[in-house]
Amino acid sequence: MRVEKSGMGDSEGPPCASPDADLDNEVRGYLAGLRALKQYDFVDSRNIFLLGLSIGGIEAALVARREPVR
Repeated sequence: MRVEKSGMGDSEGPPCASPDADLDNEVRGYLAGLRALKQYDFVDSRNIFLLGLSIGGIEAALVARREPVR
């Protein structure tokens, strides 16, 4: 699953330059995506890995602290 940065691509969140698009808000969005992914029948929820590029490397670590991943 790919979760896009707020305001980018298919995201329906606030634009990146908005004060509402802060780090905490982005982490909450990624966390919601991870939790949704784990609910799909075809996903092995015990075998999910996170990949974060650039600032995503920090965000992935923050998400993993709140929701267990492989």
